[in-house]
Amino acid sequence: ILHFCSIDALGGGGGSLIVLGSLPAHLSPLPVCGQAPLNTKIVGGEDAPPGSWPWQASLKQNGSHICGGSLINSIWVVTAAHSAYPGQSQSGGSVVSRVIVHPLYDSQTHDNDIALMQLSATVTFTDYVQPVCLAASNSTIYNGTEIWVTGWGDISSQVSLPSPGILQEVQIPIVGNRICSCLYGTANINITNNMLCAGLLQGGKDSCQGDSGGPLVTQLGSAWVLAGVVSFGIGCAEPDFPGVYTRVFYCVCDFIINTQSIHTIHNGQMHFYSGVSMCYSVVLRGLPFFKMFNAVLSTMRTAVIMFKSVNLYIYTI
Repeated sequence: ILHFCSIDALGGGGGSLIVLGSLPAHLSPLPVCGQAPLNTKIVGGEDAPPGSWPWQASLKQNGSHICGGSLINSIWVVTAAHSAYPGQSQSGGSVVSRVIVHPLYDSQTHDNDIALMQLSATVTFTDYVQPVCLAASNSTIYNGTEIWVTGWGDISSQVSLPSPGILQEVQIPIVGNRICSCLYGTANINITNNMLCAGLLQGGKDSCQGDSGGPLVTQLGSAWVLAGVVSFGIGCAEPDFPGVYTRVFYCVCDFIINTQSIHTIHNGQMHFYSGVSMCYSVVLRGLPFFKMFNAVLSTMRTAVIMFKSVNLYIYTI
């Protein structure tokens, strides 16, 4: 069961947050989210057709891609908190005027690894630029549910996406938190309720460095819903270590409500079911790393930070 939030195009608050299907008769419908009119590397992925994922954003520094993001309305982008650090200004793209990191973000445990970026000007929606829907906190998703992740990150550990740098897409299954906690427990990494895991237990498909902050999405009818934000992992596409994502269902809707003073019509609690209670015996294969280029922990922030030198690029090619 998956519900999603539709956010209006008003920046800085004063809008309304609606779980579709729960819209009161006296309220007018909001702009539609999650539409990909043209949707007919990521490790183990393939080239995404142009316009397939119109909410995909690229955060660049000195002209180089460093992180991904997701457009959620005409002026706000969701990304990873560890991706939110100052960069150098450059021409083109949409300038970020404000970054708000989740107040409970912990750079040591990777908990609440999520941030909002406010653009200095609204974007114009086209077939190639559309907002994604947000999963509401009363949603439920099960172990094994197929889900999509996209990005311009490495196609394997330490192997960059080759030119011309076409957006990559890959479909992977959700791994229940109970199973994921067992797997990452062997590396002394705690999988919290604010995280979700996705990937093949045998390895081979995953997000990687440079995909941080990007979207993990699933389809509900004709609408695409943001379920997670690329956060961290052990290696890329390693067996027994699925990728770890910030769970949008649990914290993002409430985070945005608090940030923008938006009201919600319906709220609830998100649960993940692994269906398995036993832990697996696995071998530690390396140290965890954030899935971004040139991650510098000392530059991460756990409070509201202001800068205007980072350019956001919306994938339109």
